[in-house]
Amino acid sequence: MPALHDITHRLSTYAVELFLHLSYVQLSLFFEASLRLLPAITLKRPRTTTETPPLPEHVCDLLSVQVQVPTAAIKTLWKALGDLVLQAAPRDLVSGDTVDCVLSAAGAIHGLGAETLVSPTRVCLTPTCPDHGRALGGDQKSYQAHLYTRRRGVLPVSVLTLYCRGCKTTYRPNYSVTHASNPAAKREYHSGMPAALEVTEHSYVEAELAVLFRTQIAFAQTSADTVAQIYNLGLSSGPASHPLSAEAVLNTFWLYALLQDSMQRGESRCNTG
Repeated sequence: MPALHDITHRLSTYAVELFLHLSYVQLSLFFEASLRLLPAITLKRPRTTTETPPLPEHVCDLLSVQVQVPTAAIKTLWKALGDLVLQAAPRDLVSGDTVDCVLSAAGAIHGLGAETLVSPTRVCLTPTCPDHGRALGGDQKSYQAHLYTRRRGVLPVSVLTLYCRGCKTTYRPNYSVTHASNPAAKREYHSGMPAALEVTEHSYVEAELAVLFRTQIAFAQTSADTVAQIYNLGLSSGPASHPLSAEAVLNTFWLYALLQDSMQRGESRCNTG
């Protein structure tokens, strides 16, 4: 989290009116929501600059709803504090429940959500690609999905996919796939265990929740239907409602097991799409 002195100095210098009237809660919400939406903000930054990127209009509109100030004030805040947001750690601020509620309720209107899921790499990783190592700037797409979590219920999220024109590879939050329209195309999963597993096109399961599902199925011999019912009745309370299916539970169980096994073996992680 940036030092309070830095924040107050920036506000008193570049945003005097806001400095006099902005509450601590509003300032905290601005930082927390901006950190959550950072992938949607930084992906718009030109490849050739390291300057603080401007706020996309749909992000600015959503932050205006979140912080309860006009969009012009959000732009002023970003101009004064944007580089401090970029330097902050993702979980420096904790106003999670409030942020979840507001972003879940208003996010979809702006094509966003309570979280933004995107590939961990921003450059092409295909060794033979003529654009290898270059920023993924082509044909960015987004769509709405649901994230099933252990502690925060079901959250509407925005999923961003990136594309490399050089090798026609699509980069998704969990994996990349070349020539995705080809029935024989294979998914190359990113290294490490993803924080959220894509179990259907519009459903993601938090890795922490995947561990719970694995424990229930492996040790309690619970069926996927029962696991889904337990989650829907006991853990899914939250700002969004979208029941978990038995299919998603089974997909979570197998995908987590396969990814964990490949991590332990140090093997490449491919499967047909």
